[in-house]
Amino acid sequence: MHPRFLLLAALAVSTSACASSDELQAGMERYKNEPVNELVARLGPASSTAPDADGPLWVWSTGDSLTGSALNCALRVRVGDDQRVIAADWSGNYGACRYVSQRLQGQH
Repeated sequence: MHPRFLLLAALAVSTSACASSDELQAGMERYKNEPVNELVARLGPASSTAPDADGPLWVWSTGDSLTGSALNCALRVRVGDDQRVIAADWSGNYGACRYVSQRLQGQH
């Protein structure tokens, strides 16, 4: 394959991944200081919750059962004593995180 084609393909994929991460981050900003139940309404029950000194950590993670593929995305949300979202971060790959982003925006 031509090296220039490979470079352009790699740039296209990385640009798409950035767009998805920006969308997911923007989607999460919308939920900051909102009741965590709003996330539950969009994403379903959290995959796990764990107590922490800084407040409970709620995690939604995708995998084969949610996306129908081996793609993974983990959304970690810190919740205050008042059950409101304090902060969030995420990790994962483009396809699964894009799906989560769309769910947060009400597209699925």
